[in-house]
Amino acid sequence: MLHKGGRFWFKGEMLPNDQFEEFAEDMSTPLQDLSVKHGETSNSTYAYLMEHVDVISAKLDIPWERSKDVPFGSITPFIGFNWDIEKKIVSLQEKKKVKYRSAVEEWWRQKVHTLEDVQKLYGKLLHTCLVVPEGRAYLTKLESILRIFHKTPHKP
Repeated sequence: MLHKGGRFWFKGEMLPNDQFEEFAEDMSTPLQDLSVKHGETSNSTYAYLMEHVDVISAKLDIPWERSKDVPFGSITPFIGFNWDIEKKIVSLQEKKKVKYRSAVEEWWRQKVHTLEDVQKLYGKLLHTCLVVPEGRAYLTKLESILRIFHKTPHKP
């Protein structure tokens, strides 16, 4: 175990870039096949089910919103993005596309905007730039508007 800054980590093998792999644990404890432990037979490719996560979370007193459980799979939604592990791509979720498109359309319908309006739209669009970095070039006008509010934050 090594200590660097405020974190502990475990050193793995040397990578081609002369850096070491870094792990959050020492991998000394093998993974458990909880489906066998609980006497379940499953066609799943995973060793455990979402119900097992819920049971363990409850035992550890970790608040867990069951309505947000996501079935295991190669595509996982997280922070408004779909993370496709097999294809190694990240995309914006359809519901976010609709929400953000609607926000832009609403923006264009209004002739006057407050600082809060600008911040909300800017935040949404900046979030999408995590998966579409080229979009940052289109945010410069909103950034200019943000500067206008510097001395008069309540002025429309």
